Amino acid sequence: MKRVKLLILGLTFSLLALSASPDLAGTFLTIALQRTEFTVERLKQIAGPERDYLSVTALFTIAYLLPEVAKYSPNAVSAWERLQQQATIGTTAVQHEQVAQHLQAVKENRARVRSHDEAPESSPIQEAEANLEKAEKLPDSCQRDSAYSKAALTIASTKDFKRALVLTDKISDLKQSESMKQFIYYRMATVAAEAGDLEDAQEKAMRVSVPEQRAILTIKIAQAAISHNDRSLGLKLLRDAVQLAEKVTDPETQSSILLGAAAILLKVDPLAAQDTVRAAIKTVNRRSFKDEARFSLLLKIPLSCKGEDNTWYGDSVSLPNSNPFETLVLLSKQDMEASLLMAQSLEDPTAKIRAVASIVRSIVDRRTRPNNKAAATSPILNNSIELPAR
Repeated sequence: MKRVKLLILGLTFSLLALSASPDLAGTFLTIALQRTEFTVERLKQIAGPERDYLSVTALFTIAYLLPEVAKYSPNAVSAWERLQQQATIGTTAVQHEQVAQHLQAVKENRARVRSHDEAPESSPIQEAEANLEKAEKLPDSCQRDSAYSKAALTIASTKDFKRALVLTDKISDLKQSESMKQFIYYRMATVAAEAGDLEDAQEKAMRVSVPEQRAILTIKIAQAAISHNDRSLGLKLLRDAVQLAEKVTDPETQSSILLGAAAILLKVDPLAAQDTVRAAIKTVNRRSFKDEARFSLLLKIPLSCKGEDNTWYGDSVSLPNSNPFETLVLLSKQDMEASLLMAQSLEDPTAKIRAVASIVRSIVDRRTRPNNKAAATSPILNNSIELPAR
């Protein structure tokens, strides 16, 4: 009956779309009559499963559209009724029950859609209050923890972090409670950094215990510090991020954090940036290379209990310039030879070729810009650049 359900959805959508245009609705119903007549005529020529399927399809189509025919094409009602009589010939009670069930399912679905559309949109606070009220009445501890978690996440989205943290203390599962607190502190640190409150951002970041999460936060705060002309703080934080990266066990995550830190270090300490890129490439060479545009880390909060569908809340965080190609291109703007040497040190052949090509293309683009007077004599343009030996 899957194909019948698809037909139901198509017809529902068509009528909803046509309800505002009587002329178009009439045209649609005329076409539907012709197609259904063809189907009913074919019933006389076939037998078996195909006939059963087409019989149910025809009966459902006629029963579903007859009210719309009376509304938009009253002159065609008699034709549809005759067609219904013809389609009924040779059918069974089971088939009529199937049609009735599908019609009822459509009516219930349309009623739910109408109820949803007419219901006033609730605010995040109202949703949170509803979850809190629900939590107080739940006897099961896991379901209660889930309701408290949902409420805390909703309230955190409004930046009322103080209240969200209070709710995490109501969660009886200590692991779930700690995961919630970690997520909220991460959000607090991010918001503080974006607002330029670097001291508060650092204080909240220190409460995040997962090394990779704190490293990413530290890099983001360092970027904010540099943008607020506090280069010394930015440099200190970037060094802290590099140290935190050493505690990360996943090579892919570790290399991405190092590359993201190196890209910013290029602005304040080019030599330290080169050391960090070298360390990152060593880590890249320890894993299977993945050609990804940008690294991202999923902060995931489980919200389901045993026996329920797997439900969770997630927030993806990322770092710019966190793959070797982007970072090496940035490095080439300061030290072309060093960037090419590092590109050559990549062990994956595809990664090595792409890295070198990215660097050379970047150099060519920079030297061929219209306002670049040195372009005409560029060794790159004369194809005389010498790549370091492997």
